[in-house]
Amino acid sequence: MLLAMTLGRHDVDAMLREMTAEQFAEWEQFYQLEPFGPWRDNVHAAMISQQVHNVLGGKAKLKNFILDFSGKPKPDDGWVRALRAWSDVRQCERDARQAGKKA
Repeated sequence: MLLAMTLGRHDVDAMLREMTAEQFAEWEQFYQLEPFGPWRDNVHAAMISQQVHNVLGGKAKLKNFILDFSGKPKPDDGWVRALRAWSDVRQCERDARQAGKKA
Protein backbone atom coordinates (compact mmCIF):
# COMPACT_ATOMS: atom_id res chain seq x y z
CA MET A 1 0.00 0.00 0.00
CA LEU A 2 2.81 2.43 0.90
CA LEU A 3 4.57 1.83 -2.39
CA ALA A 4 1.36 2.41 -4.34
CA MET A 5 0.72 5.63 -2.43
CA THR A 6 4.30 6.78 -3.03
CA LEU A 7 4.01 6.07 -6.74
CA GLY A 8 0.62 7.78 -6.96
CA ARG A 9 -1.17 4.55 -7.81
CA HIS A 10 -4.77 4.15 -6.64
CA ASP A 11 -5.16 0.51 -7.65
CA VAL A 12 -2.66 -1.57 -5.67
CA ASP A 13 -3.64 -4.80 -7.42
CA ALA A 14 -3.10 -3.27 -10.87
CA MET A 15 0.28 -1.93 -9.79
CA LEU A 16 1.35 -5.37 -8.55
CA ARG A 17 0.13 -7.06 -11.76
CA GLU A 18 2.18 -4.63 -13.85
CA MET A 19 5.32 -4.93 -11.71
CA THR A 20 7.77 -7.79 -12.13
CA ALA A 21 9.13 -9.67 -9.13
CA GLU A 22 12.53 -8.14 -9.85
CA GLN A 23 11.10 -4.62 -9.81
CA PHE A 24 9.32 -5.29 -6.54
CA ALA A 25 12.54 -6.67 -5.03
CA GLU A 26 14.38 -3.53 -6.17
CA TRP A 27 11.81 -1.35 -4.43
CA GLU A 28 12.20 -3.41 -1.26
CA GLN A 29 15.97 -2.97 -1.39
CA PHE A 30 15.60 0.74 -2.07
CA TYR A 31 13.28 1.11 0.92
CA GLN A 32 15.89 -0.56 3.14
CA LEU A 33 18.44 2.06 2.03
CA GLU A 34 16.13 5.08 1.80
CA PRO A 35 12.90 4.67 3.77
CA PHE A 36 10.01 6.78 2.50
CA GLY A 37 6.46 7.54 3.51
CA PRO A 38 4.63 9.13 6.43
CA TRP A 39 6.92 7.74 9.13
CA ARG A 40 9.97 9.26 7.43
CA ASP A 41 8.11 12.55 6.95
CA ASN A 42 7.40 12.53 10.69
CA VAL A 43 11.12 12.13 11.40
CA HIS A 44 12.00 15.03 9.09
CA ALA A 45 9.45 17.30 10.77
CA ALA A 46 10.75 16.23 14.18
CA MET A 47 14.32 17.08 13.16
CA ILE A 48 13.28 20.59 12.15
CA SER A 49 11.24 21.06 15.33
CA GLN A 50 14.14 19.93 17.47
CA GLN A 51 16.51 22.37 15.79
CA VAL A 52 14.10 25.29 16.20
CA HIS A 53 13.54 24.37 19.85
CA ASN A 54 17.26 24.13 20.56
CA VAL A 55 18.06 27.39 18.73
CA LEU A 56 15.52 29.11 20.96
CA GLY A 57 17.42 27.96 24.03
CA GLY A 58 15.89 24.58 24.72
CA LYS A 59 17.62 21.27 25.04
CA ALA A 60 15.63 18.41 23.63
CA LYS A 61 16.24 15.07 22.00
CA LEU A 62 14.77 14.07 18.67
CA LYS A 63 12.49 11.51 20.33
CA ASN A 64 10.72 14.37 22.11
CA PHE A 65 9.34 15.58 18.77
CA ILE A 66 8.42 12.28 17.10
CA LEU A 67 4.66 11.99 16.83
CA ASP A 68 3.23 9.10 18.81
CA PHE A 69 0.09 7.52 17.42
CA SER A 70 -0.13 4.81 20.07
CA GLY A 71 -3.08 6.55 21.68
CA LYS A 72 -1.32 7.01 25.01
CA PRO A 73 -1.29 10.61 26.27
CA LYS A 74 2.19 12.07 26.66
CA PRO A 75 3.31 14.87 28.94
CA ASP A 76 4.50 18.09 27.36
CA ASP A 77 7.92 17.30 25.92
CA GLY A 78 8.91 20.86 25.24
CA TRP A 79 7.15 21.71 22.01
CA VAL A 80 4.65 23.98 23.79
CA ARG A 81 7.50 25.88 25.45
CA ALA A 82 9.32 26.12 22.12
CA LEU A 83 6.21 27.50 20.43
CA ARG A 84 5.73 30.04 23.21
CA ALA A 85 9.39 31.10 22.99
CA TRP A 86 9.04 31.55 19.22
CA SER A 87 5.88 33.58 19.78
CA ASP A 88 7.70 35.77 22.32
CA VAL A 89 10.51 36.42 19.82
CA ARG A 90 7.99 37.40 17.16
CA GLN A 91 6.24 39.75 19.62
CA CYS A 92 9.56 41.42 20.47
CA GLU A 93 10.20 41.94 16.76
CA ARG A 94 6.75 43.51 16.32
CA ASP A 95 7.27 45.74 19.35
CA ALA A 96 10.65 46.89 18.01
CA ARG A 97 9.12 47.74 14.63
CA GLN A 98 6.33 49.70 16.30
CA ALA A 99 8.81 51.58 18.49
CA GLY A 100 10.85 52.46 15.37
CA LYS A 101 7.76 53.84 13.62
CA LYS A 102 6.86 56.06 16.61
CA ALA A 103 10.34 57.55 16.90
